[in-house]
Amino acid sequence: MRTLVSYARLVDPALVAVLRRAGFDATAVDSDHVVAAAAHDGEPAVVLAVRSASDVEVIRSVRRAAPHCRILGLVDDAGAREFVIDALVAGADGFAFPHTPAEIVKPLQLLVAGETVIPRVLTELLTDALARRAGGLERSHRRLNLTHSESAVCRCLERGMTVREIGEFLGIAPTTARRHLAAAMHKGGVKSRAELLA
Repeated sequence: MRTLVSYARLVDPALVAVLRRAGFDATAVDSDHVVAAAAHDGEPAVVLAVRSASDVEVIRSVRRAAPHCRILGLVDDAGAREFVIDALVAGADGFAFPHTPAEIVKPLQLLVAGETVIPRVLTELLTDALARRAGGLERSHRRLNLTHSESAVCRCLERGMTVREIGEFLGIAPTTARRHLAAAMHKGGVKSRAELLA
């Protein structure tokens, strides 16, 4: 199957080489031209980066231009996981969280065979997003038996906020935010915020 790769200029040649060895008719396409290339090719497989809101827009545009193509989103950064759900809504058919170029072959093979590729890490993200939407706690927070307040403070900490910023964001005093963090660290059996995040 014709496969368009638009992930990162420096990495795309290696991805294309791996995919060609696996039997794909792969071609690197600049991110500015991937929408037109997908529309021109009809029903290609498209491998796209998922790192930012602009990547989500590219996925949305490719889906509109080539409704029957198969889109595999590549997520290589833990910080980009916040865009995965948006990419799914925008039209991605599956995701891979590769450490090496070879790790995209199997997900892409499944995708072109008609499967939706949802790795375990994505099911965890979806489950946590649904839990938050319903006012519940993420699974990791439930495992630690955190209260809603402790969980909210931990989510802010995950976003890189300081204790003062957490207090302002949640409308609580910084000392209260510290107390919730201390309680979460105690429940997690850790001695530092970095350990708590891990």
